[in-house]
Formats: sequence, structure tokens, C-alpha cells
Amino acid sequence: MDAENFLKTVFDVQNEELLREACALANVADVAKGIMLARCGEPQTHIFFLLDGVFRGFFLDIDGREITDCLGYRCGDVAMASFGLDDQALVNIEMMTAGKVLSLPTSGLAALMQKYPEVLVIYNQLLTKSLEMNWEMKIVLYQRTAKERYAWFQKKYPGLIDRISNKYIASFLRMNPVTFSRLLHSGDRDA
Repeated sequence: MDAENFLKTVFDVQNEELLREACALANVADVAKGIMLARCGEPQTHIFFLLDGVFRGFFLDIDGREITDCLGYRCGDVAMASFGLDDQALVNIEMMTAGKVLSLPTSGLAALMQKYPEVLVIYNQLLTKSLEMNWEMKIVLYQRTAKERYAWFQKKYPGLIDRISNKYIASFLRMNPVTFSRLLHSGDRDA
């Protein structure tokens, strides 16, 4: 999928002038498994939109353990490491599989926001979606059992368990790998 088709299909951008300017800024690239799209503490210079593959956002806890904070696998999922375009990345974003991304420089995106109100509307929709997902995650993680969290994961992320390591899913669901493995082998894989 090229940049123009992506913007039209995923974000319903119809303004031809905006499409032309955004496509001039956009870069579509193949990315290998393990590539870091953003590093915690570094300036966020690009926003990445997933075209194909799987990424995760993660940070380190006080003991230096990786905590998977988010997963993206749908075309259009945004890999954004902070809320503000000028902010430093708050999480690391790593490709979990080989894939393809569309990137836009944050400076160019900021200029498009000032020129085209519809870009600001899209950005606000992405932030709102992120906030909604964050609240849903909090409720799932703190108010549900391990079995219920896993059932939620299967519904929310169908097929993803076959694409990435169980240790990252366990981290995402705030389970230790042993608990997650027991859950998988208890016959509740299709819970």
C-alpha cells in the first residue's frame, strides 16, 4: 500500500492538496524484526503507521525488566512514543516481526496540522483512541483475573498469540511467564 492509498483508506483523507503534501513527506519502508522505531528518552522525530507486521511499545520497570505496554498489528495502528509531537519518547517501540511502516516526520506533521484542520482532527482522534485503550487496559489489568485477561486478549488481538513470543504477551497482560504458560496449557487457550 502506498502513502496516498493508506491516507485515503485508513484516515479518509480526500483533500487532494493535503494528500499531495502529506505524500511528499511520507516514507514507506520495509522494516526488519527487532528494529527500534523509537527509543525512550530520545526525541521523537517521526510518527510511524503500521502497514504490515507487529510492533510493541515497552519500558523498563525500576528493576530493569521490560514491560510491554502496547501492541500494534492492524494496518493503521500508530507507533507513537509520546503524546506531543515535540516530546521525547516515553517508551521504546520495537518491531516484533518484519513488516512495513509509513513514517511522517513530526516537524512536517506539525506544519500540516497548522495548515489543514482535518489533520488536527485525525491527530485528536488518534489521541482519543489511545486514551480509551489506556483506560480499557487499566480496567482489564486491575479488575480481572489472569484467565479473564487472557480471554480479553484473545478477543481484542485475534491471532496475535501465534505471531509473537508468549513472554511479551505475558508482560502485556501483567503475568509472569510461568503463570501465562500454565494458563495456556490448562486447556483454556481458546477461552
